[in-house]
Amino acid sequence: LLGDPALVPCFAGTGVTAVAESLLYGNIVNPASASMDDEGIVTVVGPSEWSKTPIHRDQLKEWKYEGNLYTYVAPCVEQETIWCSKGYDRQELYHVVSIDLPAGIGIQDVVALDATERIGGTSSTITKSGLWTERWWPSKRHFLQRNWDGSTTVRWRVRLLDYDMESGAIKAELTSARFRLTFT
Repeated sequence: LLGDPALVPCFAGTGVTAVAESLLYGNIVNPASASMDDEGIVTVVGPSEWSKTPIHRDQLKEWKYEGNLYTYVAPCVEQETIWCSKGYDRQELYHVVSIDLPAGIGIQDVVALDATERIGGTSSTITKSGLWTERWWPSKRHFLQRNWDGSTTVRWRVRLLDYDMESGAIKAELTSARFRLTFT
């Protein structure tokens, strides 16, 4: 294949962003996403729809768990599993924010600004960071990756859904959150 003239690689250039969407049971679902404006404000948006999914019976049997458990899935959402005292892996649902910065731009910090969450069908915006970061950005950490071309990628995780695995009931949903990147 090396040197094959019929094989033409295509690489996306910097700044190229494709709008992603997923098909879930015949419906178009917008994925969780993050974007940055010219002032360094990053907006994280949760998925437009969640799908409730039962934990497979074989998994429950392995855990020796009696009863039913549920999780949720959505495009661009990752699970973190943590063994809990109730005898099963609790699943936390996160979106990994990944922001690419060109060479020569350094980052000092990621600062939480505000968040909009939905609880019981009612949305509210919370501007005091300690009130919402405990639930939605508990680690309050970000990671820097220096790339071969001098650019930097900043990554952090934002939790998107608070739910009860035993009943499948959603307690709260993060619909959006804003962060400021502080540059050096």
